[in-house]
Amino acid sequence: MDRNLYKAHQLWENGELEEALVLLESLEEKDSDTLLDIALIYFELGKLDTAEQIIGKIIMVDTKHAGAHYSLATIYDEVGDYDNAIEFFAEIGNTTKVNVFDSFKEWMVNHESN
Repeated sequence: MDRNLYKAHQLWENGELEEALVLLESLEEKDSDTLLDIALIYFELGKLDTAEQIIGKIIMVDTKHAGAHYSLATIYDEVGDYDNAIEFFAEIGNTTKVNVFDSFKEWMVNHESN
């Protein structure tokens, strides 16, 4: 693991989001997972539009990235766009062999209780 990537994850875990973001964005090579990390930090900073744009780019390049689909569904849920949230949660089943039914069921239960 790149030293700056490791340091960025440490900063992120310690709640130093802006510092982690600067390090992640400064990396010369960014794979899908690193881009997702950047998007998730933007999400935590409340910059949902930026997070959504980055995740959309990840999905365009890596259509089977389950983490990107899950994260995008979470963003849609956060902004109340439940139709798209359901669509992207359902798409996770096409991206991984993991049974996502339990996660989706849990999301539905949480949504219904709100």
